[in-house]
Amino acid sequence: MENIAYFYRDGNNVFIRLITSEDYILNQSLDAIEPRLDKRYFSRVPRYMIANHDAINAYHPLKQGKLGLTLRPEYREPVYVSKPTARKFKQWFEV
Repeated sequence: MENIAYFYRDGNNVFIRLITSEDYILNQSLDAIEPRLDKRYFSRVPRYMIANHDAINAYHPLKQGKLGLTLRPEYREPVYVSKPTARKFKQWFEV
């Protein structure tokens, strides 16, 4: 598990990205994967991603209460946490 940076959905496919930036396609949905992960280390950030705490370098406030995430390895587009989940995310991240 320590080699996993995050899981993400791209279209109809779900991938796992390792800390080495390698991607592998999975045959499960994020909803099926999420309950099997340790919630101390993994969190659903936007709806299309479950990130490992260690893969999140930082977060910063954005307009309208959203948070922007800096991931390692980088994701191809900006990753945001929505306003309704921002507080819960901050509590999880700071532990």
